[in-house]
Amino acid sequence: MKAVPLIVKVDTPCSENWQNMLPNEKGSYCSHCSKTVIDFTKLSDAEIVKIIQAKSGHLCGRLSDGQLERPLLPIESNRKSHFYRLFTGLLFINASSQVLANSNSFQIKNPIEVGRNNDSTKSVTPSEVMSVMDSTKKRVLRGVVMSADGKTALPNAIVTIANTKLKTTTDDKGEFSLKLPKRLDSDSISLLIERDGFSDGNIRISRSNLSLKQSVYLLHSKVYTVGRLSVYKPKRWWQFWK
Repeated sequence: MKAVPLIVKVDTPCSENWQNMLPNEKGSYCSHCSKTVIDFTKLSDAEIVKIIQAKSGHLCGRLSDGQLERPLLPIESNRKSHFYRLFTGLLFINASSQVLANSNSFQIKNPIEVGRNNDSTKSVTPSEVMSVMDSTKKRVLRGVVMSADGKTALPNAIVTIANTKLKTTTDDKGEFSLKLPKRLDSDSISLLIERDGFSDGNIRISRSNLSLKQSVYLLHSKVYTVGRLSVYKPKRWWQFWK
C-alpha cells in the first residue's frame, strides 16, 4: 500500500513557555494543559507521521518552522525477499562454521603463569602524580555558550559530542563540562551545540586544546512553534478542481 504524506499546522500557538515545562521522555509536560507536548524537532518525517497516526484525540507538539505546512513523507519499509533472507542466513552459518573450525585448531604455545608478588612495591614520583592529574584534566571538557555578540550567556543549550550519546546542558551562566572517556582518544573531537531560537553550532577541538575552556557563539535563527496540531492530507491534482 502506498504511503500517504501528511501536512501539519499549528493554528493557535501555545502561550506557555517551552523552557518552563517539565521535561519527560517524549517532550515536556505542560501544567497548564495537563498533558505532554511531544518534541518533534529531532524526529524524521517518517517518525512524526508514525506518532500522529498512532495517536487518538488531540495532539500537542513542538516543531521547527521547517517541519510545518509541508508534506511529511513517510518512508515505506524496505521489505527483503524470502530468498534474500535465506541467502544471508546461509552466509552467516557458513561464516560461523569457519570461525569454530579455526578456534579448534588454535593452541596456546606459551601459557603465562600468574603468581603472587606481594613484596614488590613501586614508588610513585611527584612528576608521575602531576602527569596523572594533567591527564585527568584533559578528560574533562569545559566551555561556555554565548550569543553571537558575546553579551548573553545561553543556559539550557544542549552540548553533544558528535557521533556519540554523550551530552550535557549548559547552566545558568551558559557553562558546561563533559567528562571524556578513554575510547574517545583521537586527534580531535567535534561538538554539536543546540539551543532554542538559535542556529546549531559546530566546533572541532584538537587533542592539545582539550584542557582549555572553549567558547561557542550561536546566531539567532531557528523558530519553534508549540501548540495543538492540525493534521490533513495534501490535495490530489483532481481535488483542486472542486
